[in-house]
Amino acid sequence: MADERVFNVSLTNAHRKARSNCASYAVLELKGFIARHMKSDVDSVKLSNALNSHIWSRGIEKPPRNVKVRAVKEEEKVNVTLPDEKKLLEKVSSKEPKSEKKEEPKKETKLVEKKPEAKEEAKPAEEKKEPEKTEEEKKVEEKRKEPAPQEKKEPKEAEVKKAGVGKTDKALDQKHEKGR
Repeated sequence: MADERVFNVSLTNAHRKARSNCASYAVLELKGFIARHMKSDVDSVKLSNALNSHIWSRGIEKPPRNVKVRAVKEEEKVNVTLPDEKKLLEKVSSKEPKSEKKEEPKKETKLVEKKPEAKEEAKPAEEKKEPEKTEEEKKVEEKRKEPAPQEKKEPKEAEVKKAGVGKTDKALDQKHEKGR
């Protein structure tokens, strides 16, 4: 005995979760809702590919707020689909054979004709990408490429005084006596 029902499921609670996981929580919420209303386990609820792609269509961060679904319970399993999924599948399958009729040979001849044109267009584009460099620009690039010589710099007297390096023992003793 197949029990069939149509539900309009609200997925707004999924938006309360972390933004990076909204769509996955929406799937869990949908499965929980269907399991509760069809009186089965969450593990026995199966979503169709079309329904899953509808939930994930706007990405992981923004699933739809509401989804209208059709649930069919067969023994212990519950299959969940979009209400118009059969009609959509029939339309898609009826369009496929018509589009495949004799279009391939025409495309091949067009592609063969376009290949020489594409090569001719590519050559001027490559020339434009690399403008000639002046002598000054070449010198600047050479300087940048060369490693800078490292010289040991001796600290200036002013820097030594600020750092407190090089003070005599007398000066240190006087400083300690003032602090006491």
